[in-house]
Amino acid sequence: MYEGTDAIEVFHIKDDSQNGTFLDGVSIGKGNQKVLRHGATVALPWRVTKDTGETEDKLINFEFVKIEKDVFDEDWDEVLAKYELGKQLGSGAFAVVKKVTEKATGNVYAMKVVNKEKMASVESTRDDVLTSEVDLLNKLDHPNILKIHEVIDTKTKMFIFLELVRDGDLYDKLKREGRISEDDAREIFIQMADAIAYLHRENVSHRDLKPENILVQENPTTGAVEIKISDFGLSRTTQSNKAMETMAGTLDYCAPEIIAHFHTGNGYGREVDMWSLGVILYIMVSGAAPFGQGSGNDDLLDCITNAKFQFPENRFGDVSDSCKDLIKHLLVADPKTRYTADQSLQHPWIKDP
Repeated sequence: MYEGTDAIEVFHIKDDSQNGTFLDGVSIGKGNQKVLRHGATVALPWRVTKDTGETEDKLINFEFVKIEKDVFDEDWDEVLAKYELGKQLGSGAFAVVKKVTEKATGNVYAMKVVNKEKMASVESTRDDVLTSEVDLLNKLDHPNILKIHEVIDTKTKMFIFLELVRDGDLYDKLKREGRISEDDAREIFIQMADAIAYLHRENVSHRDLKPENILVQENPTTGAVEIKISDFGLSRTTQSNKAMETMAGTLDYCAPEIIAHFHTGNGYGREVDMWSLGVILYIMVSGAAPFGQGSGNDDLLDCITNAKFQFPENRFGDVSDSCKDLIKHLLVADPKTRYTADQSLQHPWIKDP
């Protein structure tokens, strides 16, 4: 499946066990199938019989890691002359991401190595999409949008050097912590909304906002969480009066009008980014997704297209009414009445917490 400019191999795990199988701490459910991501934790129950005859139940944990082996050909010559390679940070079908240090300055970056030959073997236009992403990132300038340091483009590979964000992404943070305090969620949301307001002023729609594309790090001085929006492979520059028509994004974060476009062909606008921010805010303060909990894809699509969601007491009992009100203004089926980024930043939850 495609994630931004990367077509990634998808690995699945299916639970056929009697005792249950857990993925990142959550039961998969007998007969259900889930996607395995790089770094995911799979836990299996195991009953141990002691010498005394008593039994003890334990969970045995496994980490799922996809490893790419380095093969240094002549395309690497300029890279190896200028940078020292560090550990691998992630990988996909077409790309790996490594930590590197620039020899001349000692500055540390994240280097994305894209295999253009693999990309071309799947779809010839992917190379154009990659170039468009690089060009777009070079034009953008906002403190909460990931910046490009350098690009080295060779015959078979493109090396993209990006600023390194130390603490992973919002998905990892939520996986570790379960949910985020309302105060921390507010600070993260303000940065996301400010970045999206900037993008929309620049006539750019991200179209694939999700926790995996929100990089986070803690400010060493203040301790505050800082974010950087990444992965602009699905982003598009459009005029405000022209609808977008590509089926883009990740289903759990897709706005109703993208799903409706599949049936109507009417297109959609930049408002889709604000729907995604609403889903992310809901997940941050509750630790759960607003749509499709415990249901199949058909139920998920129905809930999204009709904006059917609730605030269960067990997850929202300590969340303020003001925060829930902002979520209600974002998860609106009609994009014309959905809050914009600028309106969100003027909401009482932001202005008068």
